[in-house]
Amino acid sequence: MKTKRFCFFIILPLLFSSCAMNYFYTFQPENANTGKVVIIPIAPTSYTYVKLNDSLIIANKNIKTLTLENLPYGTYTMQYASYNPAYKASHDKHLIFKVENDSKQTQIVSVPPISSGYWIYAGLITSTLYAVLYMPLIFAK
Repeated sequence: MKTKRFCFFIILPLLFSSCAMNYFYTFQPENANTGKVVIIPIAPTSYTYVKLNDSLIIANKNIKTLTLENLPYGTYTMQYASYNPAYKASHDKHLIFKVENDSKQTQIVSVPPISSGYWIYAGLITSTLYAVLYMPLIFAK
């Protein structure tokens, strides 16, 4: 009984946790005449690469939100790409935003839907696991 309760309290937080994270990138240490930009994808993205003015700032991460802090006044180009094979189409977004003094902006990035092949694959894996692991328990009684 104690092992079931122990396993329950160990596994329960893992089920409700997410692998995607909130990332913060500080462009420069001083914050005079700077702004802040928050990038929010509609759904968390995996295998994500982010380039700001052709400089790679995030490589192969799972992103829930990305906050760019202390960006000096000016215009920036950002490339937000996610190379997840489960998406129907490639995910490569180019954003252009202008930062002004003490400005706070939010940019929302659209994410392509999951392909139907992924759902077929997930269904086959789930049904196979059910057949292999659960069905012998039913017939053993």
